[in-house]
Amino acid sequence: MSESGVLRSMTVSAALKWEEQALRDVLIDRTPRILVWEPTEDAMVLPASKQWSPTPQLKRHMLAHGWQLEQRKTGGSPVPQTSGVLNFSAVYPWPEDIQFSTHKSYQLLISILEQWLSKYGISAQVGEVDAAYCNGAYNLSLQNKKFIGTAQRIRRTSDVNGSRNVGILAHAFILINPNISSLVDAVNRCYQQSGQCGSFTRAAMTSLIEANNDLEITTHEFAAELHQSALSMIDKILQHHSTNSG
Repeated sequence: MSESGVLRSMTVSAALKWEEQALRDVLIDRTPRILVWEPTEDAMVLPASKQWSPTPQLKRHMLAHGWQLEQRKTGGSPVPQTSGVLNFSAVYPWPEDIQFSTHKSYQLLISILEQWLSKYGISAQVGEVDAAYCNGAYNLSLQNKKFIGTAQRIRRTSDVNGSRNVGILAHAFILINPNISSLVDAVNRCYQQSGQCGSFTRAAMTSLIEANNDLEITTHEFAAELHQSALSMIDKILQHHSTNSG
């Protein structure tokens, strides 16, 4: 796998550009790419939606409280990025012999995360958590508190001889050990300043370390294990279907 990284400290802007380029490239060379990264600054990442336009007023307000604004090309809701948040970005081609569905691709992402967590004896629940920010059906939680959020972006080529290449960007933000109160406050502030409905609580969120304070593992070790879990699972699926289709 080319252009992959075990753990990189990088700006949110650089990570979003990496994802964009990787999603373009995978449709051409069908080579999976994986990046595990930690942000070097505090940034609120807005979804691609008119209701979340990064207006000058919102930029000034968030910057006054220490948060830059970025915008991604996926849906969902605002996501705060800061130190202590581990991001997993996997870009891979969907097997040609399997009919694509978002549920199936989300299930692959969840399986990667569950396999990674099982190395530490951790079993997470999948589903929505009331009052958690960026809530969704494919959250992962511990003791009914969210600590992993997920998102996807799909790109397809034009029809060629009745077939289309499909590229997947699967993303997870994992709360390893950030200041969760600061994250929740920032999301609430972003909603209020944007005139959007939503109120989120600290009690609905946790981190991997907070929920398992006996874990004595560094972020680099977490990242290396996650990278390896993703490599092995994506390779296995792609090789299996390549052999069957051949």
